[in-house]
Amino acid sequence: MHFMSSRRNKALLALAGFAALALLSWFFQREEQAVPLSAGPVDTSPVEPHAGREPLWQKPSMLAPRGPGPQPSGEPVPPIARLPPPAAPVIEEVSADKTSVCFNEDVLVTVKARTPGGADDAFLRYRVGGEAGPVVSLRRLSLSSKGGLPERGGYTVSVTGRDGTHATVPLPDIEVKDCRLPNEFELVHSLEPGSGDVVRLTASPIGHNPDIDSFLAKGRDENPRFHPVRYVWSFDDGTTVETTEGTVVHDFSARAQTALYSYFLVRCEAFDAKGDSLGASKALELKNPAFEVFMTKGTVRLLAQPGPATADGEGRLTVPVRLWHQWGTPITVKAVKLRRHRGLELQHADERNPPSRPAVEELFPDHVLGASRIASGGILTQIQFEPERDREVVAKEFRLEGETAEGWPVKGSFMAIRPGLDPVVRRMLVDGEWRSKVLRARAHLDKADVTEKEVMDLEGEGLYVELPRAFRGTPPPGFSAPVPVAQAEEW
Repeated sequence: MHFMSSRRNKALLALAGFAALALLSWFFQREEQAVPLSAGPVDTSPVEPHAGREPLWQKPSMLAPRGPGPQPSGEPVPPIARLPPPAAPVIEEVSADKTSVCFNEDVLVTVKARTPGGADDAFLRYRVGGEAGPVVSLRRLSLSSKGGLPERGGYTVSVTGRDGTHATVPLPDIEVKDCRLPNEFELVHSLEPGSGDVVRLTASPIGHNPDIDSFLAKGRDENPRFHPVRYVWSFDDGTTVETTEGTVVHDFSARAQTALYSYFLVRCEAFDAKGDSLGASKALELKNPAFEVFMTKGTVRLLAQPGPATADGEGRLTVPVRLWHQWGTPITVKAVKLRRHRGLELQHADERNPPSRPAVEELFPDHVLGASRIASGGILTQIQFEPERDREVVAKEFRLEGETAEGWPVKGSFMAIRPGLDPVVRRMLVDGEWRSKVLRARAHLDKADVTEKEVMDLEGEGLYVELPRAFRGTPPPGFSAPVPVAQAEEW
C-alpha cells in the first residue's frame, strides 16, 4: 500500500514538473515576440528563417505591438540591434511599359526587389536611371541608350539596403527613336522649407516641336502649342485635386511610416481650352523619421501638424496643432518644455554673434495640450499667443517627452508660428540649415540683413560646403547608405 502511494506521488510530481516547464516555455516565447508600432493590421504571413533560426519578428515594416506589446527592460534596446546581419537586396524584376519611345516620350519603369527572408525589406531604397522610387517615369533617354554600365551610355537600376548593401542591374533595352512629340509637359517638385512632408509641385509646358513638313508645305504649323487652363493632380495617396494654376502644395504627413522611405508616383493631367490633354508623372521619395528613430534608437516619435492661426476680438491668436503617433497603443505625455522666440533674436544676429537661446519653461501637459494621454488617432490642441505676454513673441517651440504603455520612450516637437512673419525669419525658425546659411552670409557680407538671392549666390560660391545638410539630393545610384538621424537637441 505504501509502495502504491509512493508511485502515485512520483507521478503527480512528474506531471507538475512538465506543466511548469510548459508554462515557462510559453512565457519565454511570448517575451521574445518583440514587435513594436503600425498604422495598419499586422502581417502574419510566414517569413523565411535566417541561417536556420526563427526570425526575430514577423516583418520590421510592421511596427505595431501584438497584444500588450514588447516590454523593454531597463534601457530599451533599439529594434535594429535585434536584426541579423544585413544581406544584399535581390532585384527580382525590372519592367517597362514601352519598348520603343520617342526622345521626349515618357516610359514607366517598375522595379520589384526584396531582401533574403524579408527582414530588411523596410530599408530598401530605389534608384532607376537617377530617379528615386520603385516606379519612375523616365524621359529623354539618349538616342543610343541601351541597358548597361553608365560610363558606356547605359542606365542602371540600383536598390540599396540596410548598412549600404546594394544590388545593381542594367535598365532593360528601350529603343529610343529619333522623333519628338509635338509638345512636352514637365512636373517638378521641391520640399517646403523646414518640412519633410509638405511638397510643392509645379507642372508646365517646357517645349514645342513644330511640324516642319506641314510648315514647308502649307506655311503653317499643324502642331499648335499647348496652353493649359486646368490641372488635375493625383498624389498616389488616395487624394486628388483640380486647380486652374500649374502649382499645388500637398501634405504627405498622414502617410504610414512603416519603412525607411515612402514612395509616391504623382501625376498631373493638364487640359487646354479645347479639352486636349497632356500628362506628366514624378516619383517622390520621402524619408520616414518615425520609423528611423524607433528602429535605431527605440524612441517612438510624436508627430505634429500646425494649422492656420485665427484671432479673436481681444487680439488673442490661436494656432491649432494636431498631435498623433503611429504606435499601436495610447502614449502618455509626461513633460512639456517651451521656448518663446522673439524675432529680434534672429533679425540682429550673425555667425560672429549668434542669437541667444530663449529660456526654457517647464509646463504641465494637461494644461498645454488639454490631455496627456494620446491615442494613435491623435488630439487637436490649441496654442495661444496672449496679447500682453506674447506681444513680441513670433513663435512658440515645444518639446514633448513621454512613454508608451509598454515602456518605450516617446519624443516629439513642434513650432507654432505667428502669422504674417517675415519669410526669411520664418524660414530661419523652422529650417536649421537655412538659418546657418543666413547667419554665415550676414557675417561674410557684413550686412544686418541678406536677401534669399544673396544667400543662394554665396552657396554657388561654396561658402557653405562644410555645413551639414539634412537633404543631400540624389546620391550615386546604389552606393549610398541612409543618412543617420541627427541627434535631437536636448533642452
